[in-house]
Amino acid sequence: NTLFIVRSNAALGREAEYNHWYTDVHLDEVLAIEGFKTAQRFELSCAQAQPAQAHSFLAIYEIDSADVADTLARLG
Repeated sequence: NTLFIVRSNAALGREAEYNHWYTDVHLDEVLAIEGFKTAQRFELSCAQAQPAQAHSFLAIYEIDSADVADTLARLG
């Protein structure tokens, strides 16, 4: 298995819309793609964030495929 890690941020002032889309729409879309096994999403807390930290969100996807590149191509 392969872990695919994505760091991201919401556009300023659109955090609620972004969180709804990511959690309620995007994760299900990704898991519908053959090869994606699991998806988890995390938000850094204030205690975890560091001054140079560029992203507030982290998603970890588990890919169970012999052809990871093909699986990722289907994501795009």
